[in-house]
Amino acid sequence: MIRHLLKMAWNQKRANLWISIEILLSFLVLCIVLTTGAYYVINYQLPLGFSYEDVWHVRLGDRHIGSPESDQPQKVHSNFVQSKTKVSLALESFDEIEATGYVFLVPFKDLGGTAFIYSRDREKLRVRSNRASIGVKDVLQLEIVQGRWFERGDEALNGDPVIINPSLSHILFGSENPVGKSIERVPHRQFMSSWKEKNGKRVLEQSSEMVTEEPFRVVGVIADFRTNEFEPSAPFLMEFYPEGEHSRYPNMLIRLRSGTGAVFGETLLKRLRSAGKGWTFQLESLEQYRASTHKRHWAFIAAGGIVAGMLVLMASLGLLGVLWQNVTQRTSEIGLRRALGGSARNISGQILGELLVVTTIAVGFGMALIGQLAIFDLLDIDRGEVFAGGVLGSAFVIYLVVTVCALYPSWLATRVQPVEALHYE
Repeated sequence: MIRHLLKMAWNQKRANLWISIEILLSFLVLCIVLTTGAYYVINYQLPLGFSYEDVWHVRLGDRHIGSPESDQPQKVHSNFVQSKTKVSLALESFDEIEATGYVFLVPFKDLGGTAFIYSRDREKLRVRSNRASIGVKDVLQLEIVQGRWFERGDEALNGDPVIINPSLSHILFGSENPVGKSIERVPHRQFMSSWKEKNGKRVLEQSSEMVTEEPFRVVGVIADFRTNEFEPSAPFLMEFYPEGEHSRYPNMLIRLRSGTGAVFGETLLKRLRSAGKGWTFQLESLEQYRASTHKRHWAFIAAGGIVAGMLVLMASLGLLGVLWQNVTQRTSEIGLRRALGGSARNISGQILGELLVVTTIAVGFGMALIGQLAIFDLLDIDRGEVFAGGVLGSAFVIYLVVTVCALYPSWLATRVQPVEALHYE
């Protein structure tokens, strides 16, 4: 039976070639869209590891930039320290603010930073990183799994203090307790700028050198921390951001008391602008950044879904037209089979069987191509069950569409009477 269907499919190779190409393209696009969509949905349901509700981001900008006069650096620094002190006092005066902290990269808004470290086997690892001050724990309500959070005086430790997540802890230390252990950093090139006197003028010179920084010192472990809800948890570390009066922080996070209205933002900005003369302030909530991230990702999925749907629709119409024409052209053959005793069920099964053989060849070739993408990690999906589900789901949809498209032409084939074959002789 299978050999007969293959032979019949080969005899219709020209028509079946175009059918195969349409099915192949539809399968590939559908597979990528379904796999990516399922990957996003599964990751979206995982815990973030922090709380973003009632958290606002205050972007700080210092406009004290002038010509490199001899007294300018000291003047700029003095103005900065005074403004920073006034801003801190202004924040403390609000009962609506529960906690404040500073980060280098803002969740949902900025892409993750990168730190290069050595594994236990001296392999170079690239892990995501960020910097946070002491207050960030209360602002984002982070969960400490082992050890502790940053404390004042940690900058004096032997090694730069860091907080890591369980994923990185497992990679570096296995089942051992990571608290108190060191993480060796990969040497990197550091760029430096300095003012120098040349011909009676101050000139800014830049230079670079390879430096090996002190190892990280693990002081604690937090629950898996994800700043993108559509990506899985990845090895991550948080570096200590000291809150000294000389430190510059571009991004402040503040947690408001529950129920504080958005109108409070105007009052806060007015107070901050009054305290920080010459500074600029921009205020947005993490929920706004999160909503923007959602729009980008769901728009990508929607666009992919529309393209996949259009391809499947075009393939369906093409299949319907080709099969209809195929039945019309084979009226003589079908009528002869009916005259020789072929039942309507056998005729219908033949039409459907030929199409399923062509579909299986196209889907099999498509699975081979998709498998190559997975082997070379071009889909950026690290969950095998999601990938397998996307492929099998796409195959199911393709077979369903093909079967539905074949129902009417195969029914037409059963209506051919033996006498009609005489008209084509």
